[in-house]
Order: sequence, then C-alpha cells, then structure tokens
Amino acid sequence: MGNLGNAIKSQVNAWLNDDNIRSTFILTPITKSVGANGGYSALTRTTGTARSVYCIPANNMKLKLALVNYGDLKTGEVRLFLSADEVVSKDDQITWQSDEYEIREMKKTTFNDVQVCLVLTLSKRVVV
Repeated sequence: MGNLGNAIKSQVNAWLNDDNIRSTFILTPITKSVGANGGYSALTRTTGTARSVYCIPANNMKLKLALVNYGDLKTGEVRLFLSADEVVSKDDQITWQSDEYEIREMKKTTFNDVQVCLVLTLSKRVVV
C-alpha cells in the first residue's frame, strides 16, 4: 500500500542529495528550563552542539512537490523541506543564509501512509 509513498520519499531524498537544488542550514538544539519559584525566575536557554542539515527551500520544491498545498507565507517567513528522518524540536534555532530563525510550524508530510518529508515554516528571530 505504501509503494507510491516510498517512491515519493526516495525522490525527495534524491533532491536533498542534489547539490543544484539543496541548501544547508545550521541547526542549534535549544533546551529551555522553567525558572525557579514556580516560574517567576527567568527562563534558562541552554544551547547544544550545532550541526549542518540539508534542506530544500520551498521555492525550489514548488513545481516538484505540487501534491500538497502548504499555504501562503507571511512577510519574512521561510519554508524549508527536510528529510523525513531528520530530528528537529520546535525550540531549536536555525541559522540559514546568515539569518537566525525560529521554528513557527513543523508539519510531517505523509503520502500513502509513508512520511515523505518534514516541512518547517520559519520566522526571523527577534532579539530584544
């Protein structure tokens, strides 16, 4: 039943391995811990070891993966497609093309009971 889904997943992985289509971003794992005193103390952010991750920007995928409508992006947002096997947390920080982003939305794209890819919608990180 999942043969077509597996074929599409294989094609997405082939695009992620194509130097002409893919891009790379730096993924920095962030662990947040609640402050002491019932949350009244400051929130603590701990950064983990950064690593490089292959992705495909949405504008490179638009014609290739036209089966799913992911919606419109707001100004300053970016949508990236990742391998279905990639491990990402919503708290992680992404550095792509010298800009820092936060993950606003994570979607798993499933076709024929097979997870084909992971789609991240990112918004620029605002530092106060």
